Amino acid sequence: AVGNVFIQAGAFADIANAQRLTTSLRADLPVKIEEARVNGGDYFRVLIGPFPSMEDASVERDYLSRSAGVEGFLTKR
Repeated sequence: AVGNVFIQAGAFADIANAQRLTTSLRADLPVKIEEARVNGGDYFRVLIGPFPSMEDASVERDYLSRSAGVEGFLTKR
């Protein structure tokens, strides 16, 4: 998909937790782990996407919330 909207499904200090979430998501979802430095600490963000629009990402986020209990938020990159 072409776009710049992602769902951030989680952020973890331990990459193993990020990998666990990644493997628990549907196999057909485009998922990546992004490393980020926040307040001097390393975090690993689990991002799903990109989606072509906020609306498309919102529909998928709502589905993930209902089906997998993933409470993500939308972010642009």
